[in-house]
Amino acid sequence: ANSGASIGFEMLTASKGIVVCEGSTQAITISGAVSYTFKDKNSVTSLTDSTTTMSHSSSYIDGTILEFTGYTGAGGTGCSSTLYVSVEVNGISDPGTISSNQTICYDGTPANLTGTAPTLTASADLTYRWEKSTDGDSYTPAGASTQNYQPPSNMVSSTHYRRVTIATLHGEVCELASEPIFIKVESPENIVVRAGSVATPIICAGSTIDDIAKEVAIF
Repeated sequence: ANSGASIGFEMLTASKGIVVCEGSTQAITISGAVSYTFKDKNSVTSLTDSTTTMSHSSSYIDGTILEFTGYTGAGGTGCSSTLYVSVEVNGISDPGTISSNQTICYDGTPANLTGTAPTLTASADLTYRWEKSTDGDSYTPAGASTQNYQPPSNMVSSTHYRRVTIATLHGEVCELASEPIFIKVESPENIVVRAGSVATPIICAGSTIDDIAKEVAIF
């Protein structure tokens, strides 16, 4: 929460949303004064900047209190006013797991992918995004946003799938992907029919075909 602070007729403000994703870095900017003092109340360190804008980047824990003091003069001199800002961490400690690898026939339908519920560290709004990849590196949206997902039928290419957990807290969106699973699509059968030693026989209508062999190759 922010406490109001003013320097003369200028308002000292902190940048929007002191909510950070767990393990991330948040840049904070203040303005409205000539010089500033920044203090992290937990670590009791300070930083003074004589410019009109100060940015400070750090990783915070939930409940950290930040103290910003603005001065009317350079180098922390003159009249001052202080603003306190609390930090809330939007964390996803466990994105959940999704059901195991599969092997299906060419043009087949995979089994439904079921996912366990994720674990959030704050009271954030929870949504999902399923993603797919043919190479296991570059993922694109698969078009589903539910806890479980039914991949499309008539699959002809092996595909990796993963579920991204999305936690939104006071407008701050944090994401964490599950471990991917792999659906392997077996190559189609290649059936070749030969008559004698001729690969493409030509016969008259009503004639009998002798010496027919069927070769089935699995790739």
